[in-house]
Amino acid sequence: MKKIKSRKPAFILALLFLFALAAVTRAQAEEVFKSFDTSISIQHDSSIEVTEMIAAQVENININRGIIRSFPVEYTDKDGNKAEVGFDVRDITLDGAAVPWKASRSGRNMDVMIGDPDKIIPPGLHTFKIKYAVSRSIGFFEDHDELYWNVTGRDFSFPVIEASCRVSLPGKPFGKGFKHY
Repeated sequence: MKKIKSRKPAFILALLFLFALAAVTRAQAEEVFKSFDTSISIQHDSSIEVTEMIAAQVENININRGIIRSFPVEYTDKDGNKAEVGFDVRDITLDGAAVPWKASRSGRNMDVMIGDPDKIIPPGLHTFKIKYAVSRSIGFFEDHDELYWNVTGRDFSFPVIEASCRVSLPGKPFGKGFKHY
């Protein structure tokens, strides 16, 4: 009499392999800012011009039509006085092309919604470029002057993998090896 081999172990191994493959694929499908590169140019009038290059891994989880970049525009100083900074968007692109955007005040912040409300951004790596100017952002003190700046902000629900910031003083170019956007 011939023995019939059971196919259960092979079937179970195949299922385990498929589950493992699905887990690896899902783990890789994570929305992140792979890089967040900022250049800040301090102007002679003490305003600053900022360019942010944000490389976003889009998976259509939280990023579908675009991103919201939130900028604090109202502060309270050490004496409890409220101070407001000027904020002016100069240019916004997605993958090098102009993209719709809208700015609106939300409490102490200015929220800039970037993206076409009628289009879904396809999954993959995409670059958002945001150029803006800010006035009244330099602190002048008796013994020093100060630029206090949170480069990436803190209002994103996904991680920033790498961040960089370069600052140039009035009339001075950015350091060697740094590409100004």
